[in-house]
Amino acid sequence: MRRVASAVMVTLLLVYVLTLTFDIQSGKAEPEVYLLLETDKSVYKLGENVTITLANNSDETIPWTGRFPAPWDIFTYPENKCVFAASPCFCIFELASGENVTYTWNQSDWYTISPVEPGTYEVRDNQAWGLSEYFKIVDAEVVVPDNYPTIQDAINAANEGDTIFVRNGTYDEYLNVTQSLAVLGEDAQCTTAIGFEIYADNVVLSGFTMNAGSDVGVVLSNSSQCNVSNNIVSFAAFYAICLYQYSSNNHIMNNRILSSVAGFGISLMVGCNNNTIRRNSISQQQAAIYILDSHNNTIDGNELTDNEGAAYIDGSFNHIYRNNFVNSGEVADWGENTWDNGCEGNYWSNYNGTDSDNDGVGDTYLPWEGVDNYPLMNPYWNPGDIDHDLDVDIFDVVRCGSAYGSTPSSPNWNPHCDIAEPYGIVDILDIVLVAGNYGESW
Repeated sequence: MRRVASAVMVTLLLVYVLTLTFDIQSGKAEPEVYLLLETDKSVYKLGENVTITLANNSDETIPWTGRFPAPWDIFTYPENKCVFAASPCFCIFELASGENVTYTWNQSDWYTISPVEPGTYEVRDNQAWGLSEYFKIVDAEVVVPDNYPTIQDAINAANEGDTIFVRNGTYDEYLNVTQSLAVLGEDAQCTTAIGFEIYADNVVLSGFTMNAGSDVGVVLSNSSQCNVSNNIVSFAAFYAICLYQYSSNNHIMNNRILSSVAGFGISLMVGCNNNTIRRNSISQQQAAIYILDSHNNTIDGNELTDNEGAAYIDGSFNHIYRNNFVNSGEVADWGENTWDNGCEGNYWSNYNGTDSDNDGVGDTYLPWEGVDNYPLMNPYWNPGDIDHDLDVDIFDVVRCGSAYGSTPSSPNWNPHCDIAEPYGIVDILDIVLVAGNYGESW
């Protein structure tokens, strides 16, 4: 019976496909075949029902075979872990022209019967139609504009510690945050505001484009332990992202800053200490980095391109290394700052020295720009690229293996291989990091 049922299902699908192929090859008008798989929203709060619909908008009856209650499964993305799978059965269903099948998922894992986690999910058909739809689940108390029409209304109504999720859209608002909140845009490319002023600790700001049109894109004042990440700031008149005063222990990471004719990319003003400025892209600024009377900040892994000035620093004990300065003008350092981590400095597109020992670090014309004793020969891009030749290959593996088990006092110590915590020893974690990036190229 099972074989007969399976044969019937396969035959129906094969006939359907062959019919389409014959019509196309014969030159006849192709039949209108249009299946639409969609969810009722693109973003859901944690625990909210997800309604999924497959609509047959064609003039054909479509066979749907062997799965119940729906011809689709749900997976985490990009991990591809199945959280809802339709049950196999030996039935043939038909979806007539103009009909649809709808199922409401309660965000419970089909296997563990437990709630799923926030993240991105993919609905994917299990009939080889090639249909899929993506949606997000967010752990948010407030969604804009579902619960409030404006972002500022949501901020004003939120409780301390709440998460506010903002759907894609253009919000003509210059926003003030005065308590600890997470304000998350759906997609930095598509969620736009004028700018943000933050006057509170423990604020998370992520996923926005700031078309500043004012003096500042994002400003933090008397704010600590904040995270400003994965944003785009464009057309700021003067400051793109500014830690204005007495703002410490903040993380400014993975932001893209561009197109400010006479402005400053990331600025740290009076009393802004112990901040981390990492993996930001800054271009077309009067100065990419500007530090005034600030100390013990870490600026590493940033892309600084086509700026009039690379960095203006009037502060001390800051650490600037593994940044890529490409066509980024002069450096002015009036303090006592460190431009390397003991073995690697920064990449400078105008560096014209040589690397006699082939370790990826220049050893002539030092210090370059008057500050860098370990200029990189190529852009910094991947910690596994130990020799800085823009490939993670067998040579990197061999170098790391040769230094395995070493500490700074060991004869085989190679600081370039000490790329994973805990630092101060080349161990299995360093080997794993190189191996995990093996084969990658710039």
